[in-house]
Amino acid sequence: MADDWQRKFEEWKRAKRAREERARSVNNKVRVESKPKQETIIQEVEETLKHDARAIENYGKHHRKIVFLAFAIPILVILYLLYVNFLPFGYSEQKIINVGDYRDTSGNFYLEQSSSLGIRENTSEGYFRTIDGLIYAVYKPSVILNNAKINVSIVGENVSLIEMPQLNFNWDYDWNSSNINQFQVEPINQNTLDENNCMFFDGQTRYTLSNSSNDFENNSFVVYVKYTPEKQEDSQQIVGHYNWEIWQDKSNIQFRIGRTFDNGPFYSVLYNINNESFNKEHEILAIYNPSNVTNKSGYIELWVDNNFAGRTYFANETIWKDYGNRDLSLGWSNHNYGNNPYFQGSICDVKFASQSINSDAGKEVLFTSSQDLAKIPISGNKGELKQIELKVKQ
Repeated sequence: MADDWQRKFEEWKRAKRAREERARSVNNKVRVESKPKQETIIQEVEETLKHDARAIENYGKHHRKIVFLAFAIPILVILYLLYVNFLPFGYSEQKIINVGDYRDTSGNFYLEQSSSLGIRENTSEGYFRTIDGLIYAVYKPSVILNNAKINVSIVGENVSLIEMPQLNFNWDYDWNSSNINQFQVEPINQNTLDENNCMFFDGQTRYTLSNSSNDFENNSFVVYVKYTPEKQEDSQQIVGHYNWEIWQDKSNIQFRIGRTFDNGPFYSVLYNINNESFNKEHEILAIYNPSNVTNKSGYIELWVDNNFAGRTYFANETIWKDYGNRDLSLGWSNHNYGNNPYFQGSICDVKFASQSINSDAGKEVLFTSSQDLAKIPISGNKGELKQIELKVKQ
């Protein structure tokens, strides 16, 4: 029996050792296989941490850029606006229009389309356009001009630039508050003066110069007016002779003639205005130049506050002297069957001269500008315009 117990005890020990051996073998195997997995996990964690660090760093960089741009862009915009408005370092620009080139009506210095602007033509001597009447070269600067000096010159035949004419002559008539008693006032005794000693028109008053129906209509003449309009209404005569008149409208000032010859048409030149033009003093210069030896085509021309309003040609026509047969008047026109409104405002000075003056300046002009757009008038009598050069300095 003792031998039997001893035998079973030995079997149990062998079984135990076998179990322990198998357990050690499994543990070793687990340790061997777990090591690379742990290293892989560690590497992945390290890579993740590095990526996160880079992401945080990049975020910081982008954040700093965004903050920088948030401040820098407005500052740059302000600096740009200050520069283009004040030009602290000065400004200069030179532009050329090669007339007849396919680009002569584009860009910031170009020819404005007009019925007086002929088609592009090309000869052995180069490109050009025929000019028959009045056209404009337009300059749109990229900065704000302030009394900039602009020099313009042209190349061509029978073409000319236009500038404000010199009034270096003696006026035939000069009416103001000191001699307005030469006129008759309707209604009687309604003539009054404003605070500037100018003739005041209350919207019901008219001045007429007796026995003048056959005057102020012969040959070339020039009319100058200094006045202040108040009422925004069409067809208010400032000064006129029925067959020619200077009118104040609510949206423009106009110089008109007509009828011409026997029952011919009317012609006019308009200068556009706005609400801000009223209750302010203005100066008008109106020119009537019928055809003669030097003017192959007659025209009328208008300047307002030294700004060129335009020129209208009428070939060899002239004012119809017997049309209306009215005296010179201030403040009201018989046109429209006597239904036109009276002028309301002040007239300080009216001048008249039987004089032919010419605003054609030749091939070069120099002027100053403070506008965001400059329109340069050019006249031609079937002339050939080849080039326009513009130089700006401020």
